[in-house]
Order: sequence, then C-alpha cells, then structure tokens
Amino acid sequence: MHQQGQSKSEPEIGVEGSDGKEDEITEMIHCEGLDGEEDVITEDFRIVELGKSIRKGDWNAVKQFFVFDKHPLDTIIEGYTALHFAILAGKYEIAEELIMMMSETDLERKTAWNVGGHTALTLVATTGITHLARCLVGRNRSLLRIGNDQGHIPVTAACAVGHKEMTYYLYSVTPPEVFLPQNGRHGSDLMWAGIDNKIFVKEIYDLKLTHLRVREILRFMCDYISTLKVKSLLNCGVVDAMFEATKQGIVEFVVELLKVSQPFIFRDNDGRHVFMIAIEYRQENIFSLLYGIHGGWKAYILNQTDGDGNNMLHLAGELAPSSQLDRFSSPALQMQTELQWFKEVERIVPEWCKESKNKNGQTPYELLSRSHAELVRACERWIGDAASSFTLVSTLIMTITFAAVITLPGGNAQDGFPNFLQKRSFMTFIVSDAISFITALTSVLVFWRFLLSPVSHGDGSVFSSKKLIILLSISLISAAAMTVSFSAALLIILQHRRWAIIPIIVMACIPVLFFVWLQFPFLVEMYLLTFARGVSFDRKMKPWL
Repeated sequence: MHQQGQSKSEPEIGVEGSDGKEDEITEMIHCEGLDGEEDVITEDFRIVELGKSIRKGDWNAVKQFFVFDKHPLDTIIEGYTALHFAILAGKYEIAEELIMMMSETDLERKTAWNVGGHTALTLVATTGITHLARCLVGRNRSLLRIGNDQGHIPVTAACAVGHKEMTYYLYSVTPPEVFLPQNGRHGSDLMWAGIDNKIFVKEIYDLKLTHLRVREILRFMCDYISTLKVKSLLNCGVVDAMFEATKQGIVEFVVELLKVSQPFIFRDNDGRHVFMIAIEYRQENIFSLLYGIHGGWKAYILNQTDGDGNNMLHLAGELAPSSQLDRFSSPALQMQTELQWFKEVERIVPEWCKESKNKNGQTPYELLSRSHAELVRACERWIGDAASSFTLVSTLIMTITFAAVITLPGGNAQDGFPNFLQKRSFMTFIVSDAISFITALTSVLVFWRFLLSPVSHGDGSVFSSKKLIILLSISLISAAAMTVSFSAALLIILQHRRWAIIPIIVMACIPVLFFVWLQFPFLVEMYLLTFARGVSFDRKMKPWL
C-alpha cells in the first residue's frame, strides 16, 4: 500500500486515496496481495468474489453477497474488511452503502496492524473524500477520537497528507478537549502537520469555534519549541509558519511564537522581520504589536533593513498585494488606505529611514510615487468619472428646481404674490426647493474643480477624500430636498384629491432611494476610513514582549 504525506517530524501515517485511475488502484491492491485468486488460495472463494465485485463497482453483486453471508466485517485478505477494501479501491458509492449497513461498533474495527491499524475514518481522511467522512461521522462520532496504530486521529491524518477541506471539516467536528495537552500529542501533531503542508490555522479560526483548543495547541508546541535552538527552528518549518501567520494576520500564533523565541523576529529568506512582513501585506493587527514592544527591542526592529536595503518605510511605499486592495470598493479608498499606511509608518521610523535609499537608489517617497503610479491614474479616472456623473445629476437637479421656482404651483395673485403663500406646504416647497438648488449648484461648481485637480500622492498627503465625502453628502441632500419639494408641490395641487397624493409621493421617492442605496454604502465606507477609524492601528497596545 502506498504511503504519502509524511510529516517532517512524524512517521508516515496513512494511505494514499484513489485518484480514479483503475490501473493505480489495481496495482496498489496487487501490492497488498489482494489481486487474483492465485494469491488467496487459502481464502474463502466467496470472499475473493466479493473483492472482485467491489473492484468492479458492482453493488448488486456485493449486496447479494451480504444477503446470504451477513458478515461485512470478515476480512477479505490480509486484514482488510469489505469497507476498508472499498475505500482503498476508490469505490466510494459502495463504501457508503456498506457504512449504512454496519453498526457503530462495526465501524470502529481497524485494519490489521501490518497495514496501519486504520479505522474506516482514518483511512477516508487520507483520501480527501469529505462526503464519505461526513457519512461515517454521522453514523459514529466516536471515530473522531480513535487513532491509527501511529496514534494519528482522523483530523491529523488528513492534515498530514495535505487535504485542506477534509482537515477543516474534521477539525470542526472533533471535540475541543481532544487537542488538550493532557490528552496526548494530537494538538501538536495537528499544528506540525499544518506547518508541513501549508494548511494553516487562519481557515480554522474562520470556523468561529472556540479558540481554547488553538491556544492550547500553541502552548503545547511552544513548550517543545523552547527546547530547540534557533537553527532547529529554521529547519523544522516553524519560522515559515510564523511568517505565513503574519501574512494572514493571525495575531495569537505570532504572539505565542515571538514570546518563545525572540531572535527569529529578524529571520526570513529575504532578511525581513515579522513587522516588515506585516507592512508588506498590510496586516495592521500584527503591525500594532510593535506598539507593545519597548526599549532596545523596538529600536532594533525599527532600524532594520532587508536584503535589498529597504527599511520599513520603503515597504510601506510599495503597493499592497491585490488581495488587500480588493477589500475596498474603489481606487479612491485603496489609495486612501495606502497613504494612511505610509503616514503611520513614517510617524514611528527614525529620521534616517525617510531619506535612506535602497539598492535601486530609491528613497521611500520615490518608491511610493513609482509603485503607486498606476493606482493614482486609476484613482484619477475614478474621481473624474464620479465627478462627471455627479455633475450631470446635479445639473439636472439644479435645472428642475430653478424651473419650479419660476412656475410656482397655484400661480400668482394679481398683486404678484403666490396664491398659496400662507400654506405650510407652500413654504415647505419653497425651502426644500431652495436647498436642493443651492446644494446642486455647489456640487456642480466643486465637481468641476475635481475634474481639473490631480490626485496628490507624492508627499503622502490625503488627496481630497474629505472634500469628496462632503460633495457626495451634498448631492444626496440635494436629491432628497428635490423629492421633498416635489411632494410639497403635489400636496398643494392635489389638496382636494388626497387619496392620490400618497401613492404618487411613494413612487417619486423610489429613484431617490435607489440613488441613496447605490451611493450610501460607499459614503459610509469612506467616512469611516477617513474620519472615524481609518486603518485600525492600536497605538495603545499594552506591553507584551
């Protein structure tokens, strides 16, 4: 039987699942002594026929066998049950049918010791067939706790061979107490297997389960890590895992490992420490840990450069990964966050970093300008398109509200005053119309200014997001005021037909509500980013290192 997914720090744990190729399955079974009648002369003929039926995928023949011989747990050959054999042969439909026929106790039976001592679930875990694992867990949840002869429970078996979906599922259903140190090495085995196979805990956190098990796993690992030398850490993959955790923003993992072994804060293949990686991947939660470090450690971190001569401000000047930029809905917001990152790093680095040049002869400000040139152009195009669109809308509103004042509802009396001057609804009409006209005119004038102004970025200043927020707000107010003015005019004209007023007003509000629905989320996002919180740097971080 083939073995794969061997951990760097643990022995091999399982078998390779079927990939659907019949020749490979046949070869695997042949290697285990399961192929052909010549190798099984001493075996019962009917069991040999059962094995052939399973390999062919003939469920009717398999089912007929159990009608006469109700022993699904009888071994086929060399320790395999019918269920194990079906899993190895890749006949998962037959395996699922057999699972439904078997009792909870039957499902806990293992293969023989010389073929790994696997339960059906540990074997399925190594194949990556998640729906079959769900079927087994649904029948007997105790299988989640039962390990193979190497002591690997299903979730660690799946993780060790690199099946992400299977690992996440089994982790989500495995009882948390299984991973506690007092119950064995399952927690540390899972973490080590995840490190080896790049199945990281970010996705496990996303399951929104208790963090107790992860913290206990980390504590168990750290007890072991603390006994190793730095060179051993570099060789066992822990450092790579720490930097992967930094890229994904997993604070708990980074904190625990940094507490155990401070020296490898400053070690990676490119000469970048954890906080440089945090800046590069725009992980503000990891970067904020820097505020909890004081004294010589912090000064040492801030003065470091990488292998290309980049200091921390250079990295802040580089363009963020697309995965981070895509979190924001427009180039304007993307540029806003980039500038906030640059200014935050600029605030804390030593003065020499601001004029330092890397190996390409670039200062941080030059790198910021060059790396963000395309984003700036996209931002200018976006602002130009937005300004043009809002200018058109504001112009239409301004035209309509101006015409409404000239042709007042109800007309004028012989003395020149409006006929309905004394009515409250008329005053509502006049005031709201005036507000709509003035705000629309303001929007038009200032949006023209936007069309003529470039985006400022070279000096790190916030380009014009505050003005844009104000203008978008004014445009929304203008549209809302126009609707109020229209409703008031209807109330005046149809004062004797009030039954028709409400439906018309509701219909008139629909376009404005649609306009607000389209623009309001962006407005809120930009407001929060600019005025309320910006990028969430925690400058009040308590000392932790």
